Amino acid sequence: MPPRFGVALGVLSVYDYWFEFHLRLPDRPIGAYSWVGDVSVLARVAIFAVMVAWAIGELRRLAAAPVPIMTEGIPAPSRS
Repeated sequence: MPPRFGVALGVLSVYDYWFEFHLRLPDRPIGAYSWVGDVSVLARVAIFAVMVAWAIGELRRLAAAPVPIMTEGIPAPSRS
């Protein structure tokens, strides 16, 4: 995977930390900032969907151009 996917997930992890431990405090009413958590979930799903699309594209690219196997120049096994 390209590094940009790891960077995106790292940024999202910092966002999750901020939401869970700074914004969503026990003294606040339940659901006050629930939309922030929903945005986090949607962003994670979007990143994983892009990662899957990239992986499928790479697999299709590799299948379209198979690596040739060199048989010339390889010595035949000898009988012992």
